[in-house]
Amino acid sequence: MWNQMRRLTIALAFIFTACMPLWAAAEDAPPTNLFPNPSAEEGGEMPNQWNHFTNDDTTFARDASVGHTGSASARIIVGPKGAAGFPSFNYMFEQVKPGEEYSVSVWVKGQGVKNNWGPNMTVIFFQGDKRLEPDISGDDIGGGDRDWTQLNTLAIAPKEADRMLVVMGLYGEGTAWFDDVSVVRTNVMHALYEGSELSLSVQEDKVLNEHFIGFGAHGDYFLTTPRNIKRGVDDRDREMINRRIESMRPGVILVFFNFKWWEPEEGKQTPDSDEMKDLAYWLRFLQSIGTTVVLTPWGDNFAYADWMGWDLSKFPSREGGPSASLAPKLPPAEKQPAVMRSLADAVQYLRKDVGVTNLKYISICCEPDNDNIRRTDPEEFVGMLRMLDKELRARNLREDVQLLGPHASGGGATSVSRYIKETMPLGKDVMDVMTVHTYSHQDTRLLPYWLRSRMDYLKQLEPSKPAKPLMIAEFGYGGGTFENTENHKYEYGLFLADFGIVAAREGASAVLMWCLMDTYYPVERPDGDEPKQLYGLWRFRDEGWRPRPGYFSWSLVNRYTKPDSKVIAVDVQPQAESVPAVAFLSPQGELTVMMANRGGQDIQVNLQAGASHDRTLRRYEYSEQTVPTPEGMMIGASGVLRAQAGKTVTVALPARSFVLLTDMER
Repeated sequence: MWNQMRRLTIALAFIFTACMPLWAAAEDAPPTNLFPNPSAEEGGEMPNQWNHFTNDDTTFARDASVGHTGSASARIIVGPKGAAGFPSFNYMFEQVKPGEEYSVSVWVKGQGVKNNWGPNMTVIFFQGDKRLEPDISGDDIGGGDRDWTQLNTLAIAPKEADRMLVVMGLYGEGTAWFDDVSVVRTNVMHALYEGSELSLSVQEDKVLNEHFIGFGAHGDYFLTTPRNIKRGVDDRDREMINRRIESMRPGVILVFFNFKWWEPEEGKQTPDSDEMKDLAYWLRFLQSIGTTVVLTPWGDNFAYADWMGWDLSKFPSREGGPSASLAPKLPPAEKQPAVMRSLADAVQYLRKDVGVTNLKYISICCEPDNDNIRRTDPEEFVGMLRMLDKELRARNLREDVQLLGPHASGGGATSVSRYIKETMPLGKDVMDVMTVHTYSHQDTRLLPYWLRSRMDYLKQLEPSKPAKPLMIAEFGYGGGTFENTENHKYEYGLFLADFGIVAAREGASAVLMWCLMDTYYPVERPDGDEPKQLYGLWRFRDEGWRPRPGYFSWSLVNRYTKPDSKVIAVDVQPQAESVPAVAFLSPQGELTVMMANRGGQDIQVNLQAGASHDRTLRRYEYSEQTVPTPEGMMIGASGVLRAQAGKTVTVALPARSFVLLTDMER
């Protein structure tokens, strides 16, 4: 969730800008660069028509001695006191129309930049003076000294948008130059489907993914630990929650791991700690319902035991006091082999002693690229993966578990992140699955671009081999790690289904939302508070475990797909971007069809469910008329459709809804 740290300052930038109308051009005219004075050639001390948002200890100027093309560029010099203010050049465009697509790029150069990201670019849309979510992040070039590099992104104007701010800034100390800015309105228009009828055809011969791992969630349990028990959680609560999860039947659950639970002192392992017993209980339960598990140490220093080499007094906080906030994200080099040995020991204990053979995926660090100050060195990261690979092979476990990487969270909204490009080529022989996170795709219209860039990158990485699977290990929007201000809304549930459909259609092999349920975590914040998860599909015990809207849609998505299913294309005619659809064919030949309607009017769908089989499909509907259900139960079937091979059947797709059809018996 790295973008959120800079949004407050970016959001203020528009106050200080001038405006430019985006006048319509003839359809057959060549693309027009709408950014004024794009190469900063015009101007004196400052480039003409460029605006800027400043703060203390920052200097803006037109540099007539440095240019990518021509002789000049726009320059920002940021001192130590200005490092956190995100000083930026920016420009506000007026008369933006909803659904317009813009291709935005800029050439940037950095010198002496003391952060991980370096110069970067963001596009923000407004309705009047109201900033609209989400920000559209571009790439970054990294810290230190970096030569001219082009940053790119696509941006789509939300339905309320009438203004667009292009921001080019430097979050951190150092010097950055910006040149050859391009803002081009493309020929693509993203509009809601306005018709009342569509034809959908399941294309059985067009397999998009031969082996879909599954839908699921990040899901920590902790309901048997003291900090949840003292809040009243008992066996009846656990039984109710377990039955709810069993009914939901997630395909994949990612759980966090903390070395303090397992090996608080070097050589002293504690499988009987409260947290390890809770983890074993949780993994056994997930195995009993057929759910695959991903295990990852959560973050960095707060997941490591003290013996792993941390002397936090050496790492002052950003405010100056002793803290972990500036400590490296990986253990010291001399401790890295022991840390990976400890993780391999834990995997061996869980798989062989506890017997949870559903533990099939391992990561070494969550979001190694999520901090602009603390760099995770790509070579060290891959080196630790190799250490874990060696340890697992020594225990005859490497064939049983797959290694994930790089668990990246940063980068642009439509492009492959720099950290992926830095780590994947180094570790492609030990990374079995590429894992990524996104909190930048509340507008799912950008999601295909983001996924296609990653799928294409995987194909190019090893062109002679089948592309590695891609796992979206976290996605969502609306909050921080624990808090969420949006997931109580109906729209959030529709977003989850919409995201899942598009992600599977575009090639993702696993799609995990953040996160399964509210619970108290066995970690402490600096103020001594015990964090309570508020991002879950349902609330905690003090609110009666009541489901949020996302539970009703995401439980259907999970329940009616099976591991190792084939993902099948669904043809939509006429083409309608706002009506995404996809199908799944289980190993047993069962069919599930998912479709969403983002628009505001009902649609009649003429569905051909395939040419090879007659099918009896049960219908499940997530709409404003069907949720919440009585007593928070899963959505039940609202009808049965008899679909003959090669013939169409009529399906009602209400406005702003998600409909699932299946002949799967669960």
